[in-house]
Amino acid sequence: MAASPMICTTLRKRALTGVSAVALAIMVGQGPALADGHERPSWLMLEFGYDIYAGDEQGWTEIPGQIVRDIEPDDGLHGAVGFVTPWQDSAYDIGIFARFGGSFNEDSSQTRTPTATVGPFASAPYNILGGTTYTGFSSASVDHEEKHVIVDFEARRDIGMGGGIDVTAKAGFRFAYFDAETDTNFSRISPTLGGLSEERNSTFIGFGPKLGFDAVVPMSGSMQFDFSGDASLLFGDRERRVEATGTGALAGLSVTDDDHSFRVVPTLGGTAGISFTPEGLGGMKFTVGFKAEAFFNVYDQRVKFDPGGGNGRGEKNAHRFQFGPFARITIPLDGL
Repeated sequence: MAASPMICTTLRKRALTGVSAVALAIMVGQGPALADGHERPSWLMLEFGYDIYAGDEQGWTEIPGQIVRDIEPDDGLHGAVGFVTPWQDSAYDIGIFARFGGSFNEDSSQTRTPTATVGPFASAPYNILGGTTYTGFSSASVDHEEKHVIVDFEARRDIGMGGGIDVTAKAGFRFAYFDAETDTNFSRISPTLGGLSEERNSTFIGFGPKLGFDAVVPMSGSMQFDFSGDASLLFGDRERRVEATGTGALAGLSVTDDDHSFRVVPTLGGTAGISFTPEGLGGMKFTVGFKAEAFFNVYDQRVKFDPGGGNGRGEKNAHRFQFGPFARITIPLDGL
């Protein structure tokens, strides 16, 4: 008999949580001293990134052939700061990293003449005068933006790979907050009815285990090739709040939906770049590269009102993606 989806999901949760706990226990246990006898400094990391592709997935067609709320991930910005310091006299480090960012406002609009279907096949959303359905609007506009905060707590250990390649294993926990807001306005949804506006907000707040690695490959001179990868499993609350209000002939209309649900959000991320450590700057390191991340099932983007019929259209489990270049500076803090 095949295992049920619920059983498989439970096993995946327990597996990642268990692996993270084992890895964390291994990393914070007593380890060997550094072979060269040098003390590792604490260090500070500052990062700034331009995200070519940043935001949530929520594209759909309002009316066949008339796209209004077909909002794709837009570009955006992010900034990050991190601090790492040796753990007592062991070969292990502890670190905390915080990132803040979001997408720019994305606007979309559409203008058309409301159309009518007359007869026995007339259907929702508005059946007027016993069989005439208006499926359209004179004009519509939408504004969308997204923001997020991510904080990582890590235990780190240099495990080495030989040949001068430096690999650091990481295990810890991640906190994440995501917020997506979409405002839509229909000026007139039929020749006789008034307008309607919808304010939709979807958020997720979660916490869970994280595993990852950082790797550095020597190149010529003081240049290096850096790459990293991580995965986490976030457990938390997802909320979808929608407020729809009417104008004109629909001035008395006011509808509010507020849904909460427990969600598990898997995440994947990775970076690749080139680093340069110039002489005479105390080991300061400059890195430029690209970063890609994915957060699955993080948003509920269903609409409350859809003049094309099919209320509730939109992604119930929308994903969030991010991709773009970044610049980073790592500053050793000797004496801490």
